[in-house]
Amino acid sequence: MLFGYDNLVSEFTRLVDGRKLFHAYLLFGEPETGKFLFAHSLARYQEEGVCEKPVRALQETLVISSEESEGEGIGIESIRELSAFLYRTPQHSPYRFVIIRDAEALTPEAQNALLKILEEPPIHGVIFAVAKDPDALLATLRSRFAKIFFPILPLDRVLDFLGGYGKISKERRNEIAHYSQGRIGRALVIAEEKAASQKVRQETKKILDLLIGGNVSYDALADDIVAASQKTPSFLDIFLEELLLLLGERNDDVSGAARNAVCETIRLFHTLLVNKRIHIKTLLWTIKLSLRPSSLSQ
Repeated sequence: MLFGYDNLVSEFTRLVDGRKLFHAYLLFGEPETGKFLFAHSLARYQEEGVCEKPVRALQETLVISSEESEGEGIGIESIRELSAFLYRTPQHSPYRFVIIRDAEALTPEAQNALLKILEEPPIHGVIFAVAKDPDALLATLRSRFAKIFFPILPLDRVLDFLGGYGKISKERRNEIAHYSQGRIGRALVIAEEKAASQKVRQETKKILDLLIGGNVSYDALADDIVAASQKTPSFLDIFLEELLLLLGERNDDVSGAARNAVCETIRLFHTLLVNKRIHIKTLLWTIKLSLRPSSLSQ
């Protein structure tokens, strides 16, 4: 479900219908403002005539993501895959789409390889690169994209969206709108995964109890958290937010350092290409030391 960017939806569906899409777009703005959802929904529109989140795999769309990179970035092999995909003639729609979900993760070698493709783009190929900040890309590559900004939405727009989304109480709508901070993509994740959030909160509380309670294997905990995030991409975001809330409920001076560590981890995950397992392990260790100073001697 797309919401809040009606003008973009209208303009891009018109371009698809008229076979007038540009060969490369850079969708940028704060995390979870709906950039990837927009590109994915447009991909469905060109194949099925419905501009909404796909419900099954699309035949003419390739999604490239850094989820499996483990801090190594999206490399040149991914660009070779992109090239092979784009230069084939579409069979079920006017275009072949490639969506690069984490453009910040493109290595310099991958960016240079992508630049060569964009210098002589395939006739039926369209690339959507999704990023927080256009400056994350090399200037020469950045100049080859048409840039589309996705702004943070006002609170009343998020509430309007939630009001038409389904059976959500007024209290719950206000809560979701507050935590989404104007990010419609985040509001959608929270609304769709209420049960998942409750389960993650329970798991987060167990992990926090382990950190406070005694000996714990940071390697095993970090492995479990990363494995859960690979299975459910939203897990890590929810886990960090719930961890921040649980630490806030303690309302003591010692937990302040732990909360700061969580905030720093969230910032790193949103702005840098990092090895998530290493930073999760560091975060767990920091929280344990912050909440149990005596553990320094253990």
